[in-house]
Amino acid sequence: MGPCEEIHPLPIGLGLGRFDYSSRKTLRLLAEETGGEAFFPKDIDELPAVYKRIGELLRSQYLVWYSSGSLKPAEAFRQITVTVPERPDLTIRTIRGYYPGR
Repeated sequence: MGPCEEIHPLPIGLGLGRFDYSSRKTLRLLAEETGGEAFFPKDIDELPAVYKRIGELLRSQYLVWYSSGSLKPAEAFRQITVTVPERPDLTIRTIRGYYPGR
């Protein structure tokens, strides 16, 4: 899969019980690991706000491309850190890293 073909999930846990910690944790972890955000509306009446937020997220994405000078083998995981020193107020969501050989 090429860099532009990756999918960044935005899981929606509709109707999960307040105490369904395992499912919530799994969806949050999936979102965090892939640069997404998890949503937990209590009922369908809250979905318009969720969809609005997803639209905002999709319209505010940027593609950052770089060439790694790493000497690690292609099968080795490469961690990614993205910062904007001039804007510490921003929330940056990105994947944790990648395997270049994939």
